[in-house]
Amino acid sequence: MALLLELMLIFVSVHLCSSFFLVCPKHTQCPNLPTGCLCRESCPRFNFEINCRQANFGSSLPRDTFMGVKSINSGLPIELYLPDNLADINIDAFNGIEAKIQSLNLRNSTFVRIPAAFGKLHNLKALYLSGNHIQTLTYSDFNAFANNLYTLSISLKYMSAYPQFIDTLPVLWQLTLKDIPFEMNDMSIFSGNSVISTLTITYSPTYRGPIIPPSIVNLSGLRSVYFYGSQIPCDCSLKYLQHWDVSKVGIISPCTTGIYEVLEYIKGDLQRC
Repeated sequence: MALLLELMLIFVSVHLCSSFFLVCPKHTQCPNLPTGCLCRESCPRFNFEINCRQANFGSSLPRDTFMGVKSINSGLPIELYLPDNLADINIDAFNGIEAKIQSLNLRNSTFVRIPAAFGKLHNLKALYLSGNHIQTLTYSDFNAFANNLYTLSISLKYMSAYPQFIDTLPVLWQLTLKDIPFEMNDMSIFSGNSVISTLTITYSPTYRGPIIPPSIVNLSGLRSVYFYGSQIPCDCSLKYLQHWDVSKVGIISPCTTGIYEVLEYIKGDLQRC
């Protein structure tokens, strides 16, 4: 019995050590894919990563680009990174892997609209579109994966208003809005949204509106908010936030004065305005 217990202890120790000291696989050239596409299993082994950031597809991702991935057959969900210079995607570009793509990174490309090829990505859960030139965004653009999407990062630089359909996405808990050029004063923004728990906001250099949008009080499930590149004036100009329940919210942004933390000010001196 003592020997059995000793062997069990050794097994548990080895298992714990292997969990804490992971040996992550390196990126290697993907077989049967264009030069510049590197592959590896993520560490821990949750996803199969295809990184084509250095691949040269020209301005358009061609048909059947990833058919060669079938030969790898890892069985893992795919996390796909595409290069910066894309402006278009052939509707059949994702043939062979469309059902496996769960994360798609298209940061800093030049798309002005959502490609029709996204309509085949029914299992997409994370979409990164910041740095693009997208001018309009509608529910129909996201229809194929609307019920699965939990992470969205997008630039609003070329839009004239917040795309309010975002507030209807049922499991979207992490939202990043970048390069906002217009004032976020409309109280209907975030209306009825109890899902978003992490919100990140950056404004364009020309933005002149309130750093904390008044409609942030609508986010009943909010737990953390980040205002990158912005300092918040901790004075009575924030009076519109007097009744905001911040008991469960973390705000990552300094006061302009540097005297207060924003949460401290909202809960304290702001109540006397």
